[in-house]
Amino acid sequence: MNRGIELRDSSLVAIDVTGPDLVLTLSPAYVHESHGTPGIHSGVGYWQGARLRFQQGGAIAPPKQFPLDILDGTLVAGQERWENVFPLPLDRSGDCRLWLLLEDGSECEIQAHGIAVELVGSPHDPEPFRR
Repeated sequence: MNRGIELRDSSLVAIDVTGPDLVLTLSPAYVHESHGTPGIHSGVGYWQGARLRFQQGGAIAPPKQFPLDILDGTLVAGQERWENVFPLPLDRSGDCRLWLLLEDGSECEIQAHGIAVELVGSPHDPEPFRR
């Protein structure tokens, strides 16, 4: 099965500084599983926590309050670009950028020199996802 995190429908609950890295916590994140392309082809969707670690990351206009639902987002890592849904597992080095549109109308951008994503906790509330 192929998996991916859908930024829209996920909730940003924290941005923490851990040494030179920024760690974004999504709780919950909406995860798609499909035999095809997650978020495009039919499969299953469920909720699970996720941590996005941006190596040597910096934030432009980070939110002042949490939690905030994510309305839209784009992730760029090297030459790859994902609109709203990015694949799992994801571990890339090199320049990357995450742009988020949040429910309060604010925008947040993270720039870094790598990204690693891990799911945390157990998945819950699975539901069919159909296109």
